[in-house]
Amino acid sequence: MSDGYLSNYSNSKVSVIVNCYNGENFLKKCIQSILDQSYKNLELIFWDNQSNDNSAKIIKSFRDSRIKYFYANKHTNLYAARKEAIKVSKGEYIAFLDVDDYWLKDNLRKQILLFNDPNVGFVSSEFILKNENKNKFIYPVKSNLSSGLVLTDLLENYSIGLLTLIIRKSSLLSLNFFFNSNYNFIGDFDMVIRLAANFKMGRTHEYLSVYRIHNNNESKKNFDMQISEFEHWYIAMNANKKISKNIKFKYVFYKILYLKGMSCLYNRKRLNALYYLNKIPILKMKFKLIIAFFLPLYILRKFKLYSSF
Repeated sequence: MSDGYLSNYSNSKVSVIVNCYNGENFLKKCIQSILDQSYKNLELIFWDNQSNDNSAKIIKSFRDSRIKYFYANKHTNLYAARKEAIKVSKGEYIAFLDVDDYWLKDNLRKQILLFNDPNVGFVSSEFILKNENKNKFIYPVKSNLSSGLVLTDLLENYSIGLLTLIIRKSSLLSLNFFFNSNYNFIGDFDMVIRLAANFKMGRTHEYLSVYRIHNNNESKKNFDMQISEFEHWYIAMNANKKISKNIKFKYVFYKILYLKGMSCLYNRKRLNALYYLNKIPILKMKFKLIIAFFLPLYILRKFKLYSSF
């Protein structure tokens, strides 16, 4: 589709949520990638979660009227901060970008077109991994996700990066709540699954954004806490019949067992991992855990960088 067609099709505002707590290391690239988007009708909601580094100075150095700077009244966890940022947004669509990631220039333009179907509540794309330690780009195998009702697919194999996500704001507000601030790691997973239970997803298989892997990635810390949150989510979601009655809902439980087995291996408790191995009925997960069982610990810890739910 041409740029001319796009200008006739849609000029709806996109609110880009950037939550920041001491993000000075990668912040300039993140912000510039938003301002350089070929889709121009956007506002950048910069939510400063009481940073004490140079983040405020950096964001204020940009001279662009689309930037809206907010300083939090108190420091909160990431998902509580995202909720507050959404409250002050004015756009018809909501997008997210963490300070250590960045977009390619056509990210918004190409994804906004997917909202042509009024039943599409959210859209996503593929993303590139960048290993900052080696300055190496990694192009993951593209997922099999396609546009439409994808709840079953996501329960079986969740593969949506928050940096690729754009949500129709009216769809987001129709949920009982959007981000659960009780979570520190899985709030986006929880929100997307609940969106998928109610709306279609639009999907493009183009690589449109870059996720940086570095030593301080918040999502790579506290692996056992992530598992605990998934357990809590699985128990709580039994009350949501749209989700718990899905044929693949049980897969979440099996993945929790798999992650517990991997955690045992990471923590040198190989015999404990056998307990979880015996409880997993899914051959693919079982096979992966068996392979991991025989790998040296340093290799396991290396691949943990790329692990996901």
